[in-house]
Formats: sequence, structure tokens, C-alpha cells
Amino acid sequence: MIHFTRGIEYNGFSYGWSKKALYRLPSQSGRNNYGLKKLKKIRVGNTEGYRLKKDRFSMKRLQDLTAIIDIKVYPVSNKDTPF
Repeated sequence: MIHFTRGIEYNGFSYGWSKKALYRLPSQSGRNNYGLKKLKKIRVGNTEGYRLKKDRFSMKRLQDLTAIIDIKVYPVSNKDTPF
């Protein structure tokens, strides 16, 4: 279980912070389902940041957008599943 206490809502998607890393939280958009995904850091000008959807945000901007959330995610990992 991963417990997200801080996060961001942006363009219909939810993102959460855990152990100083940003994750896209599981969601559904139309017919598409999106699972839990750890996002990679990118360069935004002279600083680091993350890409949310197609937009790039610096760490300072992400800090301004971050709010308190309370979401628990249970990743699927079991000996009975093929993945």
C-alpha cells in the first residue's frame, strides 16, 4: 500500500507525492484506464521538474500547486498474477 498525503489535480488527472517522487495516480478518462506510474524528472530551463500530461512544470511551480490529499493505492503484485 502506498499512502499519498500531498498531491496535485491537473487536467482531470491526479498526481501524488511519495518519498520525494511524483506518481500519476490510477484514473479513468473516457474509455481509457491509467494505472499507477512513477514519473521521471526532466530539465525545465535551468532546474528540474516533471511533465504533467504534455506540460512541463518546475519544482517551484509544482510546490505552489500541491495540496493535501488522502489517497491510498494498493499496487497489484501477487504470485497468482502474471505481471
